[in-house]
Amino acid sequence: MVFVMSKFFKLTISIVISLALVMLGFFYTYQFRASAPHPPITDGQWFTPTKPMPSFTFTADNGQSFTQHNLQGHWSLLFFGYSRCQHVCPTTLGVLKQAYNNWQKQLPPNQLPQVIMISIDPARDTVDDMHQFVKSFNNSFIGLCADSSATLALQKELHVYAIIIPATDGKPADYMIKHTPELLLINPQGQIQGYFNFPEKVDTLTSDYLGIAKIDDTAGK
Repeated sequence: MVFVMSKFFKLTISIVISLALVMLGFFYTYQFRASAPHPPITDGQWFTPTKPMPSFTFTADNGQSFTQHNLQGHWSLLFFGYSRCQHVCPTTLGVLKQAYNNWQKQLPPNQLPQVIMISIDPARDTVDDMHQFVKSFNNSFIGLCADSSATLALQKELHVYAIIIPATDGKPADYMIKHTPELLLINPQGQIQGYFNFPEKVDTLTSDYLGIAKIDDTAGK
């Protein structure tokens, strides 16, 4: 009888401890989820910790030098493409154009993001090509280009792919490029904070960045 009671007592204690551990685990999980900030990017990825932006020197569409230091002091939205792109780049710039118009109505000038397109087609894209392309969407947008060596080096550092698709019209110079479409988010410290998935949606991108700007503004006060 004593043996049976002892066995029953041990089983009871074991169950109580197990339930206590489960409840404790649930409590900490709940507390963590309740206290952890919700990632500001709805469709994409918010990096914690951030990722470093490699050093680079490109030429902006105004003819001036543009380096990683130009990414500091404000938020930036950056993506890779080329001026002869027929789908990804016009789509991304079109969304950014509409979102930027929305941001201008709701944010002071110092909180507007810097929008940058980096050419992955050094063989064809010139400074003027990039100027004409990005400025056709918004005069504040920036186009960057560089020689093949600098372009490939930055692509490698950021794991950006660019695959040449041969032309079908018999003209080698009419090739297309399949490339990484995501839109990078660079924070005011010049670090990669995350990215938005392609294709971006105007309403989602607008609200996500407004939330990011609000968080940044609150943190700065």
